[in-house]
Amino acid sequence: MTTSTEIPTTASFNSKAPHTTLWIELRFPVGAPPEELLAELAAAGFVEDGLAKAPPLDGVDYVQLGKSGSALFGGWSEEEHRANSKQARAILKRHGFTVVPHNKLEWQDLI
Repeated sequence: MTTSTEIPTTASFNSKAPHTTLWIELRFPVGAPPEELLAELAAAGFVEDGLAKAPPLDGVDYVQLGKSGSALFGGWSEEEHRANSKQARAILKRHGFTVVPHNKLEWQDLI
């Protein structure tokens, strides 16, 4: 059995074409969400979309957080991309995430 101390909390940025709007995915042990990090991201406007998500798998739960922008379908403009990315990276860095990968998803990844 895997314990929560063996499962690290991870963070990643994800986007789909044209890759100007990011969402943050946090993975963490079931029952141990990073509450302070989630609260700080929510205060900055990064919130869950309210859609149903898959149940936890192998002791790992996740949350996907996005922030609406002024572009088409709530996407980000170039200016919003720069500002929101900088803000999110600063918050994640304060919580120990110094290197956060950016997964640029293509249509094959989304089906």
